[in-house]
Amino acid sequence: MDTNQLKIRPIAPDQDVPRLLSLYAAVETADRLGIKLSEQTLLAQLNATGHDPLKDRWVVEAPADPTALIGSGLVRLSPGSAHAEANIIVHPDWRRRGVGSSLISRIIERASQLGSSEIQFYADTRLPGSQSFLQLHRFSAQGAYTEFRLTEGIKLPPVIWPYGYTMRPYAE
Repeated sequence: MDTNQLKIRPIAPDQDVPRLLSLYAAVETADRLGIKLSEQTLLAQLNATGHDPLKDRWVVEAPADPTALIGSGLVRLSPGSAHAEANIIVHPDWRRRGVGSSLISRIIERASQLGSSEIQFYADTRLPGSQSFLQLHRFSAQGAYTEFRLTEGIKLPPVIWPYGYTMRPYAE
C-alpha cells in the first residue's frame, strides 16, 4: 500500500477514545499479550503531566472506513527526563504495510522537538516482528524486562536486600 494514502492525524480525544479501545481490543485478540486498556486508563494517559496529546499522539484511519482506526502512535517526555517513551500499535490486518513506519517518523520528529536525547520503545519478544521493525529503523536493544509469577501458597524466605536496595510498589 502507498503510505501516502494513509490518513494520519493528531488524536481527537472526544471521538477517538472508543476507537482506540477497539483497536487495542483487536490487537489483544490477535496477540494475546495480556494488555488490557480501559477507558479510565486511556483518559489518565491523555491527561498525564507534560503530555500534550494533540501534539504527541496520532491515529491512522482505515482507508475504507474513517470511523475505524488501524494504527496509533505516541511519544511522551516525562518532566525532568532526557529520554522520550514511545509506543506504536498497528491492527494485525495492517501490519507490514507501512503504517508503523509512517508513525515512527512522526515520533522521531516530535521527540526531537521536545528536546529528547533518546527514544525508548518496549518491544515484546512474543511479537517477533516488533524487534525487527525497530531494528529496521536503526533502534537497538538496550535492556530486557522479565516477569516472573509464583503460584499462590508457596512460602518464601525473608528477603535480605543488599545495602541501598529497597522494595517499592511498581507504580512508584
